[in-house]
Amino acid sequence: MAAAVAAHFTHPLSLAIAAAAKARDLLSGEPAEPIESISGFGLRAIINDEAVLTGNAKLLEQEGVDLTPIRAAGDRLVSTGRSLTYVALGGRALGVLDISDAIRPTSGRAIGELREMGITPVLLSGDLSQIAERVAAEVGIEKVFAEGRPEQKASYVKQQQEAAQFTAVVGDSVNDAPALAQADIDVAIGAGTDVAVQAAQVVLMRFDPGDIVRAIRLSKATVRKMSLN
Repeated sequence: MAAAVAAHFTHPLSLAIAAAAKARDLLSGEPAEPIESISGFGLRAIINDEAVLTGNAKLLEQEGVDLTPIRAAGDRLVSTGRSLTYVALGGRALGVLDISDAIRPTSGRAIGELREMGITPVLLSGDLSQIAERVAAEVGIEKVFAEGRPEQKASYVKQQQEAAQFTAVVGDSVNDAPALAQADIDVAIGAGTDVAVQAAQVVLMRFDPGDIVRAIRLSKATVRKMSLN
């Protein structure tokens, strides 16, 4: 059920769900449509005339789904720092999927190089605080803003600007688009969603955090050359 919905989207969690289902030969079910993306919460679709929900616990609770049968499983997985996607069909909780964020080998080095440039990295995440803080600790980020909806991420960026901070935001999904639009410099991942790419001034063609550092260095070198000329 979750894979049938996720197969229509390019969000990293959707890609992970679809890939896991394909590896288990579970993509032969009924197609899901119509599909609605609920920004910051998850996805809603119809399969065999029944509503399917995939997303965070808040989405299911808002839709009146009782999470009691799978609450313990979800709580156990959260304690391990996993990203969770709950699944419901026809108002009944079916289960919970846990997805582990794989830290790219270049991430820690890129964060260190940004610090050396005098740039303060901040992790803006819609994930639970336990998950966001685990990822931040692994790559060396001290400031974390977690469990934020898209408009809250944009509001956080605006607060930094009002405190005379020059801001840059890097994002790859529709949930990042408002923060990208608010930032002084907005950087999108080229393989991300069209909404994020359209909102960005700079598009990185690979999922490599090191490209952020290289882009900054290239821009500084360009300005120096212009000044010299």
